[in-house]
Amino acid sequence: MSPLLSVKNLSTHFSLENRKIYAVRNLSFDLKKGETFGIVGESGCGKSVMVKSLSRLLPSEVATISSGEILYKGQDLLKKSQKEIRSFLGKEMGMIFQDPMTSLNPTIKIGKQVGEGYRIHYPRAKKDEIKQRVIKLLTQLDIPDAKSRYNQYAHELSGGMRQRVMIAIATVAKPQILIADEPTTALDVTIQAKILDSLKKIQQKEGMSIIFVTHDLSLVSSFCDRVAVMYAGEIVEIAPTQDLFNSPRHPYTRSLIDAVPRIDTPRENPLYMIQGTPPDLSLKPPGCHFAKRCQHARKECFVKKPSLFSVKKNQMTRCWLHGKKG
Repeated sequence: MSPLLSVKNLSTHFSLENRKIYAVRNLSFDLKKGETFGIVGESGCGKSVMVKSLSRLLPSEVATISSGEILYKGQDLLKKSQKEIRSFLGKEMGMIFQDPMTSLNPTIKIGKQVGEGYRIHYPRAKKDEIKQRVIKLLTQLDIPDAKSRYNQYAHELSGGMRQRVMIAIATVAKPQILIADEPTTALDVTIQAKILDSLKKIQQKEGMSIIFVTHDLSLVSSFCDRVAVMYAGEIVEIAPTQDLFNSPRHPYTRSLIDAVPRIDTPRENPLYMIQGTPPDLSLKPPGCHFAKRCQHARKECFVKKPSLFSVKKNQMTRCWLHGKKG
């Protein structure tokens, strides 16, 4: 079966004063229909830039997609005009942003904000049809008394309910792909679990594919089918979720997993932390970007960049420990 979305050798950079920031570097992956695909990594590794490149939401004044293809059902989104992309977003691809309080308009009622996307993409829909669609969706997302919430403003809702409203805005036009960019940031663990459960319900009902962006590995482990680990703008490992956690192959992936606090760790043991800092994204070092922080780095790691090597079925890693030297 052909993938719903296929990203090939995508590169994005920012032009700032006299230098370029290479935020996404030759990134490739496929997204299957109905799949939940996780993107994880430290802050600043390029996760949000990558998904905004997919949705063409980066500011053109400073950001440039310099190479690659973004194939949706065989059509390259990079070749579409801004007008075509505006028609595409919402109906084919929806996006949940990180902070609902800054994404929601404080002067417009919730019902109107959620229904706007449906009205734009289904212009023949009547007002009552749109209202019923919105109320039904808010109810599916476990927002209590959805009829009353329809006429409220964002400041009258809790953080968890505002995030559910963001999910409703992103899914009201029934998109095929939903991009969730850290949708549970700043929410407590109980609300996080409820938000993810709401996402799963909508996914199963609508048959959507989800790209789930987060730095929280504990969320990925229970929510995603496959995971890609990003570092310095590149994918360094990609695998089915269970394989990634049971048998991580890239040293960075192992370090991220080791850095997750465990309830069975003795209290006197210090928390594990990855030594060093991420590289300057304005530079293009000849070798592996993680080499300076890696305990397993060898001479070749500093002089030649590794490709994504296949280590087992459906699992690949960008590391010389698993590839041929040359």
